[in-house]
Amino acid sequence: MDNKAIKELKSDKLKARACNDMKELMNICNCLGRKYLQTNRYNEAIDEHKEELDHSLQMGCRRSEASARRALGECYSEISEYQKALSEHHKYLSLSQSLCDDIEIQRAFATIGRTHYLRAQELYHTNNEVNKKVLMEAKNAFSKALKLCDELTELKDKELAEMRSRLYLNLGLVLEMMGHWKEAMTHLHLSIALNKRFGLTEDMFRCQLALASVYEKNKELQNASNTYDEAIKSAKLLKNRTHLCDALIEKGLVLMRLHAFEVSRKCFKKAYKLNSPIVEDREKVIRYLKIASVICDHFREMSQTSDSEVKLNLCDKLGDHFVELKLFGVAIDFYKKELNLAIQCNKSDAEIAKIYVSIAQTYGDNMQYTEAIEYFTHELNCNRGNGVEESKTLKNIAEMKEYLEDDKLNDDIIETYEMALEKIGNSDTSLSLDLLQRFLAFLRSRRLKCDKILELNDRIKELSLQRRTECEPIEDEEEDNEDIYDKYNLNDLSDFSSGSDDEEVSSSNRSKRMGKKMKTNQLGETDLHRAAIEGKVKLVERLLADKHPVHVRDHCGWTPLHEAVNNGHIEIVKLLLANGAHIDDNEGAKCDGITPLHDACSNGHFSIIRLLLRKGAKVTLLNNSNETPLDSLRDWKRRCSEEKSITENDAKEFKLLEKELEELLNKAGFVRKSVSFPKALNRTAKVHSALIRNRRSSPDMDSDDSLNASIHKSSYSRPNNLVTKSANDMDIDFDDPRTARREYSASISNLRRNRDVDTSKQKPRPKGTAMPALIDERNLVNENQWLIDDMPTNKKRSCLDAFDAFNKRSKTSDNTLKTSKPLRYKSTKQTNIDSQRHDSDLDMYSDSESTCDSGGSEPTVINPKPPLPESTRDMMSKNSVSNAESRTNLKPILLRVCVNDSDNTVFVIPVLNRSANCLWLNKEAEKRYFSKFGEKPILSLQTTDGALLTDEDCILDVITGDELKVNAKIESWVLNPLPD
Repeated sequence: MDNKAIKELKSDKLKARACNDMKELMNICNCLGRKYLQTNRYNEAIDEHKEELDHSLQMGCRRSEASARRALGECYSEISEYQKALSEHHKYLSLSQSLCDDIEIQRAFATIGRTHYLRAQELYHTNNEVNKKVLMEAKNAFSKALKLCDELTELKDKELAEMRSRLYLNLGLVLEMMGHWKEAMTHLHLSIALNKRFGLTEDMFRCQLALASVYEKNKELQNASNTYDEAIKSAKLLKNRTHLCDALIEKGLVLMRLHAFEVSRKCFKKAYKLNSPIVEDREKVIRYLKIASVICDHFREMSQTSDSEVKLNLCDKLGDHFVELKLFGVAIDFYKKELNLAIQCNKSDAEIAKIYVSIAQTYGDNMQYTEAIEYFTHELNCNRGNGVEESKTLKNIAEMKEYLEDDKLNDDIIETYEMALEKIGNSDTSLSLDLLQRFLAFLRSRRLKCDKILELNDRIKELSLQRRTECEPIEDEEEDNEDIYDKYNLNDLSDFSSGSDDEEVSSSNRSKRMGKKMKTNQLGETDLHRAAIEGKVKLVERLLADKHPVHVRDHCGWTPLHEAVNNGHIEIVKLLLANGAHIDDNEGAKCDGITPLHDACSNGHFSIIRLLLRKGAKVTLLNNSNETPLDSLRDWKRRCSEEKSITENDAKEFKLLEKELEELLNKAGFVRKSVSFPKALNRTAKVHSALIRNRRSSPDMDSDDSLNASIHKSSYSRPNNLVTKSANDMDIDFDDPRTARREYSASISNLRRNRDVDTSKQKPRPKGTAMPALIDERNLVNENQWLIDDMPTNKKRSCLDAFDAFNKRSKTSDNTLKTSKPLRYKSTKQTNIDSQRHDSDLDMYSDSESTCDSGGSEPTVINPKPPLPESTRDMMSKNSVSNAESRTNLKPILLRVCVNDSDNTVFVIPVLNRSANCLWLNKEAEKRYFSKFGEKPILSLQTTDGALLTDEDCILDVITGDELKVNAKIESWVLNPLPD
């Protein structure tokens, strides 16, 4: 997507340059730079923003110059050129001050603070005066930005609170790096309080993690554990598995430091069962859980034995395990216990020296260099007389002294290296070479003794030649730890079969949810089917995590994998295959033997075809029309060619895939059998490029039981395959199949006795004719016309009912296909339908908010009326518009649209028409943006929780909650047409 957008922007840039349109050129450079930055192409981004800056300077546009300098600074920060970044950011600040734009001034200070903070992170381990100065600069910048928040009175309270809370968080992080724990805690507590007050749960979670980290560094471990508990609660409110996994891992590590090993292991177990969507997190928690299991076993064994030798050995192993977890303090405790036991058991100096090495190295890992030098000195005393071991120890001591970064120790470090070289002599060439190289690197870094550097260089060259001639073997490093942890199979652990300790994990609720009968809509579609059709990746992930079956079928036999493939949602296809979906499923009762690979080929989804082939999909399987997937792909090509809708890239992809499939068929020795199959699609007629999936649940289309019939289109042309239940019929229990069947049959009988009902347009097919699984889109009639609105209403309601504002009515003709998305929640109110209604209104549908839990809808049922006189019909047609207007003459709903541009622009758009869809809202937002800035973006709308909205979605169906708000993401820009 990004590459395509970049290519289009480059083309537009050439046109703008040819026409000398500087303003357009400047805007395109900005967009290109942002795109390059998003794709980590920093140098190209810098070039574009530099060009943007040049154009803005030529035009004398200070606001554009400020934007360009801010973007340039961000690019420089990403490549660690902090001086250049700060230079641009300070110019951005000056321009914002000259424009008297308080929001931009505040943003400039926050940006400067962030740049200083990033630089401080790189210098964190150096522990020098430069780092302290950088941290102070970051603190000052964030403090100024925080102070300026008091002057931003035009912002709403929540927006201002969000701005302040993030600055408190940033200040807390800076103070933490400075070692000012108390001040850091104060700022983080202020941030958390603001987030709690205004319901900013996402920001609160980050603050809680930061606060717990500060508690850890200040050795307030119980407070840290309690804070992680709060973070876990926040993650649950957010329903974010990644956040919950992070918090559980961190809490588990704190509990390890508190020596609560079993409780810690349970935390890792909960994190493991969450099955985090991030691969790195899953791998980390698996390793941590294995190590925790080994620690629990060894600690249990140590508590049950009185043998000092056994305890000594277990302490050494426990120390190693904690080093693996990077819990160096706990590891040192166990190594010291091992040391005491070794002294009690009168171990030899050589064995005790090894324990000193473990303690010293762990102190070094924990950046406690003075303590490390102390224990390396103890090891040195144990190894007196062994030149090689003494030399190794002296090298380690010199290295620890270097880390102290004290110039007063330079002479001492030189003396230590010379002593190490003297001890080794000529006994170990490799060790001598390593010592010389380290010694040389130290002298160069401190710029000391030029004559000594030349001498060391000569000795290194000499030893390098000597080493080549000797061809010394390379010793293998020990890899015992990996083998120990690999022995543990998590599925074999005794308590993994029970959920007794998983109160905090959502899996404790899974059995309750999945123990109930899975809810389906009238097409037999489950939640997973609907999520696969609509491309809702997060919902699919959640359903699979909740153990939703992947092999379920709707009434026709389609599986969720078929739906995801048919609609071109490759990420969902990957998830379903990873969770065991049958890749070659063709056993659906009315699917005509179509496999997912057939489905992908029939719709030209090239990336999905390649994915299925990589996963082992069979290319030799035939559908009921005696077609291979290659035949389906060629048929797709033919249809596209007839419509002249195939692009050059598609044609190239087709040729490559055609060749690949031919090779696979030949390799498999495929020979087509001459068997007569009924054709699923009439190939002689001209058809559209997208095949439409038949959704009829019964082959006998004359049967009164064929209630669950509908048609589902592919992603190329997808209508709503659901009809919503009228709110007037809420009192009838349609969930009871016996009631629904009785009411439906009675209504059908009444209609058949009514001579005035025109059935000429709905001629039944012969019962012996089978409906194909894929049908010609051209021959499709309105998918909802199979259902006649014939159910009686139980009671009337006033048409002035306030909830009429949320009713959506759509009219469709015999030849027009009306599409809409399924609505998301079930209304408890209903809408009255005009008591006087023409017979033709039986072909009309009322889309209300009512949906089944699986995301589907139920049939609309409307009481049939006797035919009206012609004069009455004319009068009704003239007054229909005014009646509709009177029903919708209500107070407009004010919807906030937040655009993700550099200014975070917000528009308040009144929604007058309750049936308006997201396409209207999108166009309205684009129009207002163009009116304000003179630039027209192409926007994509999302809910506040990140769910994508499509053009057909009704606004009031998908924007829910107390705050009527929607986010708009800028995908690209509409450029003004350029003269020839």
